[in-house]
Amino acid sequence: VVMVWEDAYDVLPQEGGGIGVNTDPNYPFVVPDTLRITIVLNTPVSLTTSGIPPYNPFIFVDGQRDVEVHLVDKVPTDLASTALFGTAADDSNPATGRYYRTQNNLPWAINIIESFEYPIEKVDVTSAYLKFAEWAESNGTLYNDWYRDLTGYRNAENIYQIPQ
Repeated sequence: VVMVWEDAYDVLPQEGGGIGVNTDPNYPFVVPDTLRITIVLNTPVSLTTSGIPPYNPFIFVDGQRDVEVHLVDKVPTDLASTALFGTAADDSNPATGRYYRTQNNLPWAINIIESFEYPIEKVDVTSAYLKFAEWAESNGTLYNDWYRDLTGYRNAENIYQIPQ
């Protein structure tokens, strides 16, 4: 596990209130910075051994190391609390390799390799991206371009706009 930072607010400070940074148009915009991470290995590892990104990135919630959120079907670390699986809206089932999804296949985390305009804080992603649910429920076979700015795909009122 490579921890990029202990507290995200140290890197992107919250100004003016709210619960996030640059997620609510009613609070000041904070200019983000770019982080570059270099990992130097003492012994080289071949690409066939290491695989290709995104590897298994995850966050833990509110400083609770045992509350991990991973990409769909990525295995949690040994420090994750398995007692949380199958509770609330989670439909993880370690016996079948199903992790970090709801019963309808909605993911707890997503990996998008291009620029993404995210929903306003507390707005469900399905209210901002109108094809997201169909994409997730189909296990990615329908609307794999759900995040694009195409006719009928977005509700712009629910997407955070960076001030110009």
